[in-house]
Order: sequence, then structure tokens, then C-alpha cells
Amino acid sequence: MRILIVDDVDESLELLKEVFEAMDYIVLTANNGVEALKVLNDEKVDVIISDVLMPKMDGFQFCREVKKQERLKDIPFIFYTANYTDPEDEKFGLSLGADAYLIKPIDIQVLINTVEKMIQKKENCGCDGGKLNR
Repeated sequence: MRILIVDDVDESLELLKEVFEAMDYIVLTANNGVEALKVLNDEKVDVIISDVLMPKMDGFQFCREVKKQERLKDIPFIFYTANYTDPEDEKFGLSLGADAYLIKPIDIQVLINTVEKMIQKKENCGCDGGKLNR
């Protein structure tokens, strides 16, 4: 399984990378939506985990771009943010097509469980698995 993690904070990126690599996932990283779209042009991924607040292209715009593209739109998309924590932000993120909206700090096991559920649902039905909330 391949995960794309998008975050402009290197410490957050490295922590998530270590967690998922320890679980035998292949982890790809990007610092913003522009870089992430370049990765998606070259690589197949099974799940995207993205922060919202980033330079060049924020997570909301990145999600819009992913969901517009036929070959990318069914990739489960998880927002994982510490900045956009209002229920309206969550509602907006989910309305863009995100499958989950998780707010930091959160027990890392919740994020792991969310990723695993999305992968399992995608494998079982060949779809994006529906929406999951925090």
C-alpha cells in the first residue's frame, strides 16, 4: 500500500512517515499541493493524507484538484489539520470530496484506523468507501 502525505511542517511529515513505514506502507511525501500533484502524476497511491494550511496550494485546493481528475478522484482523501478546526471547516472539506477530516492533536491510532478502514473499503467495493468523520 502506498500513502501520500502532504504537509509543509517537516516534523509532522517525518513523524507520519515513520509511523506508516513501520507498518510496511510505502510513503511518498510532498510539502504542498503543487508538489503533491507532481507526485500523483508519476506515482500510484492508495490513500492521501493532507494538511490544510500550506503555501503555494493549500489542502482545500489540492483536494479540489484531485477530485476533478478521473484517474485520481477515487483515492481516499484524509484531511489531517491543526489549523482549520471549526465544524464549518470540516463541513467544507468534506463537501470538496474528502473522505475524513481529522483534527490534530489526535491519537495516532485514530489516523491509522481511518487509513486502514479506507483501504479496506476501497478494496472491498472498488470505490472511495464513503465519508468518515473524526
